[in-house]
Amino acid sequence: MKNEMKNRMNGAYIIRFLCLALFLLPIIPAGASVLPDDEQTETTKELIAFPGAEGFGRNTTGGRGEPDGLGSTDCRNLIIDHCSISWSVDECCSIYGGENLTVQWCLVSESLRTAGHAKGKHGYGAIWGGAKASFHHNLLAHHESRVPRLGPRPFTQEREHMDMRNNVFYNWAGNGCYGGEGMCVNIVNNYYKPGPATPKNSPVRYRIAAIGVRIKKYCMNADGTPNAWKPMEHVWGKFYVDGNIIEGNEEVTQDNWTKGIYGQINNASCDNTFTKKVKKEMRLSEPLDAGIITTHSAKQAYELVLDQAGCSRQRDAIDIRVIEETRNGTATYIGSVTKGAESVPGLIDLPADVKPEGATSPWPTLSDGGITADELRDTDGDGIPDVWEAAHGLNPKDVSDGIATTLSKEGYTNLEVYLNGLIK
Repeated sequence: MKNEMKNRMNGAYIIRFLCLALFLLPIIPAGASVLPDDEQTETTKELIAFPGAEGFGRNTTGGRGEPDGLGSTDCRNLIIDHCSISWSVDECCSIYGGENLTVQWCLVSESLRTAGHAKGKHGYGAIWGGAKASFHHNLLAHHESRVPRLGPRPFTQEREHMDMRNNVFYNWAGNGCYGGEGMCVNIVNNYYKPGPATPKNSPVRYRIAAIGVRIKKYCMNADGTPNAWKPMEHVWGKFYVDGNIIEGNEEVTQDNWTKGIYGQINNASCDNTFTKKVKKEMRLSEPLDAGIITTHSAKQAYELVLDQAGCSRQRDAIDIRVIEETRNGTATYIGSVTKGAESVPGLIDLPADVKPEGATSPWPTLSDGGITADELRDTDGDGIPDVWEAAHGLNPKDVSDGIATTLSKEGYTNLEVYLNGLIK
């Protein structure tokens, strides 16, 4: 993973996310393609969300599908940076099963519990995993479970190599962080802050991660034949765990492993394969290679993430509230559909649950900055407005100059140059 960021940035495609109706739509160069989730295993994709390019994703509900807020599986060379992601029917942010993945400085909050998912109550935060995957300086707040789910995929299950550091996890309820079947993972200097929805008298309150394993039943089809998970049956992962803080629990803060990892394993649900040998071998004495990354202490990361994560240059009212709740250890709203919602403050069912008194909509009003439709017209469909192309010597009627590199000595496409300039 050395120089991974530099290598992935040079000449790759860009994706930007907008929330329109039900889906997060990527803006990509004309001539490139992005397939929907149910087709992603059939293609190799190399996509990047441009570092420093900030965006909100607030899903609407009531239409078709069970959308993630932001999701990607089985892709390569992906960076998601400074995005605010909320109000998903399934997970808010699921990035796993790919190669060379980074999710950094994102604010992932308020997944919806009872909002029409076919399997019933959800409210899941994230699934994270991959081969050479980095997840750092993110905030996950107000989720029922999967905070995050450490998730392998068939495409990467025998080479899962993931680094999770300097994240802040706040106000989880059900399972918190769990999974990691057969994965190799660093869990370093994260800040876990139980909230008003977190059970007070349960091991989940001081959970670092509940590690599991692929059991025999999970690796078989209904007809008894092996399925795609068979190669990892009863294969335990390996983990380097250090420097994590559980706010309010000094014992687990000082010793992450005894109660924060080992004490969370349910051997009966692991085909009774959690032996003394496994216990010894799953614990790494040295961290896995994490590439080039600035690492902070968990306390430093807590402050930095609350100050800078998400679409932080101009936070909207939702993010401002979530940050204040995380900092103060509070929750303002409860769900309107799930029975017993009052016992888990902060976990909502629908966007309408957080509509301020007197407001007509839960979605905040955002300024358009005075930009007109004419200024955004893109005649050739290359992702760059005509007025910007004309001002920079490009041809508004030539689709090919969007992926050309005429404006960058470093080899970035003209589309990348345009998008990067939006935040200056």
